[in-house]
Amino acid sequence: DVYSFGILYWEICALKKPFGKIKTANEFHSTVIVKKTRPKVEKKWPKNISEIIETSWSDAPSDRP
Repeated sequence: DVYSFGILYWEICALKKPFGKIKTANEFHSTVIVKKTRPKVEKKWPKNISEIIETSWSDAPSDRP
């Protein structure tokens, strides 16, 4: 799935877990599913990589590559 690809690509670039501070399933649901929180994309990353990551986890699946 494209969303998972975007999260994995972010993890590879950041060298850390995207939601590492989230400890419970309820907290994950509230933060990621309900609030639609995404990891921060670093400004130092190349623009084309940042765009791929961000479009991959777009809220609307039809907007994803």
